Amino acid sequence: MRRPIFDMSREAIEAVLQPDDPGGLSLGFRAAIAVRIAAMSGVGQAATWFNARLEAAGNAEAYRQIADGALPDDGNASVQACVHYVDLVTRTPEAATRALIGKLSSAGLADADIVRLAELVACVHYAVRLSAGVAMMGAGA
Repeated sequence: MRRPIFDMSREAIEAVLQPDDPGGLSLGFRAAIAVRIAAMSGVGQAATWFNARLEAAGNAEAYRQIADGALPDDGNASVQACVHYVDLVTRTPEAATRALIGKLSSAGLADADIVRLAELVACVHYAVRLSAGVAMMGAGA
């Protein structure tokens, strides 16, 4: 039973990291966000896996600042709003309110990209927790 769940989980993760239509969230940006979430969550194995995805995107240096946990200093309001959203949802999910979504919209994100970002964040959080759980099972915890 575990194998189909892992396979379906991998397919879901791939779907948000490399969708057919990435919209305004490039593949490199998506991977950087995934690295950031995994690192903030303290799950090194997941961070390493997502970092390999970032490197494979071909433009890792453009997103390294985000992946490494810094706030981008490029003046791009939509990117900064996305990173703020990711950090808030990762650290204090209960603080994610309708007003936070409004900030994404005010920063210039299209509604479809706000949905894409929320899907990405939710799926990466699931993957990180799954990775941590599998690691615990392997350690006999």
